[in-house]
Amino acid sequence: MSASDTKILHTAPVRIEAFEFNLPPLPEQKAIAAVLGALDDKIELNRWMNATLEAMTRALSHSWFVDFDPVRAKLDGHPPPPSTQPPPSSPSTWKRRPSATRR
Repeated sequence: MSASDTKILHTAPVRIEAFEFNLPPLPEQKAIAAVLGALDDKIELNRWMNATLEAMTRALSHSWFVDFDPVRAKLDGHPPPPSTQPPPSSPSTWKRRPSATRR
């Protein structure tokens, strides 16, 4: 390696051109790319879900703690919104819903 009066080490282009390395066979490269692509898709989906959940949390918190919607509904004699009602106490009373189809 060479340096020219700097603390950052550089190398000559000739050394870069001469560098040799092994590549996996093309089918293995494609398999690796497929896995990395799937991971990228999952990361993007998780980011989208986190943004959606954060927006829902902000809206719910604003409704409860700024606008006092559950308190106002109760004072007006209305049932509380579904988001403020506790879930059924027993799984035997839960209703089955079809799950969303995956792509």
